Amino acid sequence: LGDGLQPNLEAIVAARPDLVVLYNSVQNVAAADRLRAQHIPTVLVTTDRLAHVSSVGEKGWLFNHIMWIDWDGEHLLVNSPVGSFKGRNWRADPHAGVSVVDAVNRFRYLQASGRVTEIRPDVGLAQIDRMSRRYNGTDYYDRERARETFVITLDRVRASLG
Repeated sequence: LGDGLQPNLEAIVAARPDLVVLYNSVQNVAAADRLRAQHIPTVLVTTDRLAHVSSVGEKGWLFNHIMWIDWDGEHLLVNSPVGSFKGRNWRADPHAGVSVVDAVNRFRYLQASGRVTEIRPDVGLAQIDRMSRRYNGTDYYDRERARETFVITLDRVRASLG
């Protein structure tokens, strides 16, 4: 409830959800504290962790890919070279799953599932550069291959608080 970057706390409290997942930002730390004070379990997600992202292959087999992830406030974003195996899988079957393990407590994790709802070119490598700066501190090293961004709309999000 809200745009993912500025949650509507009154609406969240009124809905009494089982879990609230917020993008980790200065204002959301305060929002998480307020929700926890209302006894609403809240998880702050920082997207500098590697994720296990799943795609479905042509025979229905699941494939896991260790990937950088990004969050735009509404969708999970992943990036891959044009023509990649995972890209072929998502074009044929848009189902996707993701899990991320906490850096401090290995038993605290977030898992989600959804569908690839958009595939767009990574013009100027802007999206992969943004992730590379967060994960590595520099722009992405491979400037030769075209890349594309997969926009995943999440249908289900669950978390274990350890």
